[in-house]
Amino acid sequence: MVLQDLMWEIFRSTGLIGAYLTYRECVNCQSLYPDVAENMKKH
Repeated sequence: MVLQDLMWEIFRSTGLIGAYLTYRECVNCQSLYPDVAENMKKH
């Protein structure tokens, strides 16, 4: 499980806005650096 997925699950189960904001940062990072995001999923 990657950080993005973990933060989404935490947000869904607790409603913590910090978890949602971290999730959004992960999504933004993946859109800016798709090659890095793909390599992270492989490890």
